[in-house]
Amino acid sequence: MTAHAQSEDVQHCFSVGMQDHIAKPIDPEKLKEKLIRWIEPRVISGYSSDALKDTDGIEIPCYLPGVNINKAMHSLGGNSKLLMKLMAQYCNDYQQGVEPALELMATGDWDTLKRWLHTLKGTSATLGMEDVAQRVEEIEGMYFDHLLPSNEDLRPLNEELLRVINSVSDCMRSKAQMLAEADSASEDNGNFAASLMPSLSRKDSDERIKELIPAIASLLEEGDPEVLDLLPELLELLQMDDDKMSIAIQIMEHAEIYEFDEALSLLNGLSYE
Repeated sequence: MTAHAQSEDVQHCFSVGMQDHIAKPIDPEKLKEKLIRWIEPRVISGYSSDALKDTDGIEIPCYLPGVNINKAMHSLGGNSKLLMKLMAQYCNDYQQGVEPALELMATGDWDTLKRWLHTLKGTSATLGMEDVAQRVEEIEGMYFDHLLPSNEDLRPLNEELLRVINSVSDCMRSKAQMLAEADSASEDNGNFAASLMPSLSRKDSDERIKELIPAIASLLEEGDPEVLDLLPELLELLQMDDDKMSIAIQIMEHAEIYEFDEALSLLNGLSYE
């Protein structure tokens, strides 16, 4: 499982004795096919159309310009709350469009630019921003042709990226307004944060987090990809704390591209009392 998806990368995997190859961003259906091919399959639960509704009954729109909602939901196993949280983080991270990339180009920091583009592509694909991911892939293709992108080459990416961010931001503002109106009419006059409180009690959540962090740290130290099975739960449990949630998202992004040392360094800074 790798982000290296060129034909020569696939051939290299087979030449060194690997049984198969699957490229990121991960398509759950393709992954399922690969697993069934090599191991005894078991029942994998999907998600129903009801997953597009929050516990409040406020629906995630089935259509957002520039966003494949079904693909995003599929990638996150139908977790609508996590999807909205990650989309909000995405808008915050890329609100400047390609300005950070232009700054890297101006200083000639091409290696950091490649990492920035790679992260943007993977995150965009996971969240269903397919056109953004495609634009990034076109720019990455220039590297394979031994060409360096120009400011003009990044213009289409910037336009698509800002279009998606505006689309998602408008949706988030509308959703927040609907939730505020629903809360004001409710008997307990709860707020938006309370409406997203996990089903676990605060005490149980804290205990689970304290169990998860050392388990995740151990897997990161061993370079074990199974850490990706635990990180989504940590993200969900930390969704009420914006600062810790932001760190957890960065940990997951590093782990997804096998930067385990960087992920572990961030995790060590994620103190939880």
